[in-house]
Amino acid sequence: MHKQSIPVRIRARLLAIHWFPGPADRVFSWKQGEHAHLVVVTGGCYQAHWDVAGKPNTLLAVPGDVVFWPAQAKRQEESIPGKPLQCVSIYLDWPEAPRELPHRVRDLHHVIHFLAHRLLALSHDPARKILMERLGVMYLNAILAEYISLAESAEHDLETMVMHYAENRMSDRIRLQDLADHAGLSVTHFSRSYKKQTGRSPIRDVQQRKAAHAKMMLLQHPWRRLRDVANRVGVDNPTTLGRLLKRHTGVTARDIKKTAGKR
Repeated sequence: MHKQSIPVRIRARLLAIHWFPGPADRVFSWKQGEHAHLVVVTGGCYQAHWDVAGKPNTLLAVPGDVVFWPAQAKRQEESIPGKPLQCVSIYLDWPEAPRELPHRVRDLHHVIHFLAHRLLALSHDPARKILMERLGVMYLNAILAEYISLAESAEHDLETMVMHYAENRMSDRIRLQDLADHAGLSVTHFSRSYKKQTGRSPIRDVQQRKAAHAKMMLLQHPWRRLRDVANRVGVDNPTTLGRLLKRHTGVTARDIKKTAGKR
């Protein structure tokens, strides 16, 4: 997101807010919201699919995440069996929403979650109707201001995001698309931003992290089978693991095991 895209003032209007408990079974639903939509995830998982220039994208949000869809955004939402969504759902009119705003941010300091629950409480208490009329728009605009701030911070710290993602999904086969989806950016935008910040490819850094993790595992447990280590770091087979270790650590699996055996 670019700084020039951020409006000087946030002029948004609250349309509706409610607590949403999602279905426990797998359910698909098509959405093309007339109004902008905020999903403050507090439990389970939120998943959505959409196309960008004919290319499919998938977004997965977990507790602590906040999802934003601008007005008229087309997507297919999918519930995940065993992980029913729980969220505060906020519909709003926000004609000046920044175009480059990502679809998801991590609410690092729980500011949005706190404000969303305060807004929800105000909206459902008849005794506070007058207070809601006075403070509702202030809570909403504070939520949007925090979302913009988090979006800027996330884009300026993509390296940390990639490292955390790799650590938390070490056994997965991580693709560039997965990283871009997690950042809430298009693949092209994500790759360019990451390259600009670090001078490296995000996939190279993921592979380097996997290699370091595999090396540490072999040093601590030299008797472990290479196939098991490969599975634990999301690599197809021992041969691929060997190439990964050699490329990113400068040593082979055999060398690492010998070093561990001499301790």
